[in-house]
Amino acid sequence: MASHGSFVTPEAVVLERDLAGLGTRFIGALVDGLVTTGVLLLALAATSAASQEVTVIALSVTSFGLLFVYPTVMEAATRGRTLGKMAARTRVIQADGRPVTFLPVLVRNLLRLVDLLPGMYGVGAIAILVTKRGQRLGDLAAGTIVVYEAPARPPDQLALSPTEDVERARRGMDVGGLTSAEYGLVRSFLLRRDGLDPAARASLAADLHRRLRDRIGTADPDAPSEAFLEAVATAYRDRFEG
Repeated sequence: MASHGSFVTPEAVVLERDLAGLGTRFIGALVDGLVTTGVLLLALAATSAASQEVTVIALSVTSFGLLFVYPTVMEAATRGRTLGKMAARTRVIQADGRPVTFLPVLVRNLLRLVDLLPGMYGVGAIAILVTKRGQRLGDLAAGTIVVYEAPARPPDQLALSPTEDVERARRGMDVGGLTSAEYGLVRSFLLRRDGLDPAARASLAADLHRRLRDRIGTADPDAPSEAFLEAVATAYRDRFEG
């Protein structure tokens, strides 16, 4: 089950996301556990002819990598997801709603050893149940949360009046990798921008522009930030409808 949560960005914009519940997170952990078990069995088979000391060392190194290195590298490289999280449709983000960065990912995974105690994520499960945002100890220390990303649905409509700046920004734009959550962030800004303080409005628009521009692309990299975001919203809506 997923519960609803509100997050305030550094620019004082309120975003709505679904928190991942214990059951959903268990599914992700189960898939990652199966991956871990499979790799350990392969390591055991590969060292079956070696001495006991070599086997113990190999399994110890492999276990460390799977427990700490694998989730850290995966979450840092995929903006908060492991194979298990992909299967469960969950993602790690920062507590203010922004994409997770390497340092929080490292901290939350180093503290995994504590959350695992006394076994089967006992401490972590209790923390998830009693904290307001379903955070295990690693999340509390790292300032992260785990959210549930529902399957893609038709984008909410957004009335925009295309301008020349928007049309230029849209050329060469590929929104195929844009998630529904990212579209939601863009749409939320465009709907709320008229009520924002001018400085906060400009700062948030520039941040979203910078975050999406290199990945989505545009034929007009110098387009105004808000024109770029309007182009993103329009292109995403048209792609989904197509």
